[in-house]
Amino acid sequence: MRTLTICLFLFFISPQIVGQGISVGLSYNYLYAKSLNKCIDVYNFSRPFLVDKQPRFIHGITGHLSYSFKKNKKTENGISVSYAHFGSEAKNTNYKNRFNFHLIHLNYFIRLLPLKKCNRFLGEFHLGLISSLLNRGLNNKWLIVYDNKLKSVGIGGYLGLKMSYYLNAQNKPQWAPFILLGYSPYIYAPNNEAVINATQQLITNTHLNIYHINVGISYQMNKKKN
Repeated sequence: MRTLTICLFLFFISPQIVGQGISVGLSYNYLYAKSLNKCIDVYNFSRPFLVDKQPRFIHGITGHLSYSFKKNKKTENGISVSYAHFGSEAKNTNYKNRFNFHLIHLNYFIRLLPLKKCNRFLGEFHLGLISSLLNRGLNNKWLIVYDNKLKSVGIGGYLGLKMSYYLNAQNKPQWAPFILLGYSPYIYAPNNEAVINATQQLITNTHLNIYHINVGISYQMNKKKN
């Protein structure tokens, strides 16, 4: 609920605070992470006594914020940042376990401006960094190991392709539904397995790769011409 509140705040308030040149969005995020799925499957297999099994990290929500700073006739450049949250929770008698997986993207993007024949379609190519955080809660409390919260931090690279459709004409503030395809070929996160299964490199490697599909809507404030 807190994640949804943050994303909604970002979605509705950011254009008013920063002004023109800003695009803010909210999307559903479908995640595929083979390494994390394998850890969750082993977690369930090693605990057959649990009635409610631990779900995989699949469905999440993402908030997007971008700013364009350079434009010519065919392209527009800028930077974007996004935050995504995925949860995995299982409720059993006297045992409520939850894993939280957070992703933060910081990207440079090149936006291909629409042609006259298809002036409402817009494409973007994203290249940047991604950071991850995996933590665990037990019975509504953070799991503490050696006086520290159990967590795993990761960092890696990111590639993305985004397609948007403008609902209004160009050079006006507008809503734009979009689809974003993302791929992170290498995220170094050596402690993910330890957070989920209390083992180290018995199931997975020290890194992971992830794929995701975002489907959402953004609100764009176009810059005024001088």
